[in-house]
Amino acid sequence: MPVDHAKQWREITVAVPHRISGFFEIVDQAQVTGTSLQALSAIGSRGGGPCLSALGTTKITIDKQSGMPPRVITIDGKECTNLARTSKSVMDLLPFQLPADVSIAIDHEFSLPTGAGFGSSGCGALGVAIGLNVLFHAGLSMEQCGQVAHCAEVLNKTGLGTVGGQLNGGCTITMAPGYPFTMNKIIVSPCFKIACASQGGILTSSILTDPCIRDRIIKAGKKSMKEIVEGFTIQNFTRLSREFVQCTGMLDIDALDLGSVKQVMEELNGIDSKHVIGASMNQLGKSAFCIFLEGEGVTGEIKRIFERNGFTGVHFLEFNDHGPRIVHLA
Repeated sequence: MPVDHAKQWREITVAVPHRISGFFEIVDQAQVTGTSLQALSAIGSRGGGPCLSALGTTKITIDKQSGMPPRVITIDGKECTNLARTSKSVMDLLPFQLPADVSIAIDHEFSLPTGAGFGSSGCGALGVAIGLNVLFHAGLSMEQCGQVAHCAEVLNKTGLGTVGGQLNGGCTITMAPGYPFTMNKIIVSPCFKIACASQGGILTSSILTDPCIRDRIIKAGKKSMKEIVEGFTIQNFTRLSREFVQCTGMLDIDALDLGSVKQVMEELNGIDSKHVIGASMNQLGKSAFCIFLEGEGVTGEIKRIFERNGFTGVHFLEFNDHGPRIVHLA
């Protein structure tokens, strides 16, 4: 694809909402081979969850000065060029050639913990695809940027369906795997809020490649997808997210060390209040979320339950109904 250099921007910052997946069904195609955009686009998952008011930002700076490193990637201020595989894959998968004589510095900053089920890798992948597309006047649509980001996630086994939801914003359910993204959006009133906290991450690739866990996820995911179409409501989504975790049995897998997540879920779901809709586990992370309505004493009770189970840094957030945004361009 030819690149138009009509007006050369030097710096861009893209903000992408963090996202939680409440349930999902792996439907990647065993017969699909290759690492092209077309091949990787056929792979993905069904399921979904909400975008959050917490954002992941990606700042990209380009420079033609000689002597600069060709590619540098930092995450929350730490140099991670060799570890940021998904961001590097985005650059490789873009359907236009990045100039060899231009250095590219990518700085990811995340509001929520990385590797903990908050869609950080999707935030970064989308930020890189959108940012480079704008800086180099490549002319990709937002959906095409999403395709590249999704394929980079699939290639690195950091996600199977998060990017589509982040691209669209809101609380979305992916109805068909891969790209193009096929989604239904749950209508969520602004009075609904979401609390979340984390004790760290679960290596997503270890879950997605374990045959036993995969089979449980596929079975539980099919059940969740069958039932969500009976009512695209936040109450139904929350219930199905909780049942999905129970059906997979992942809370009782010793190697995942999810005892605190199980306990906090039980206590949050046991709150005797019309304001608490329900709680479940982030897919996939050692993290939990609780959807609730604002009311006297509700946030305090939710925070106390998280903290007495060893969760610090409890976030009280809103649902984000928007997708990515360019917040700086110079």
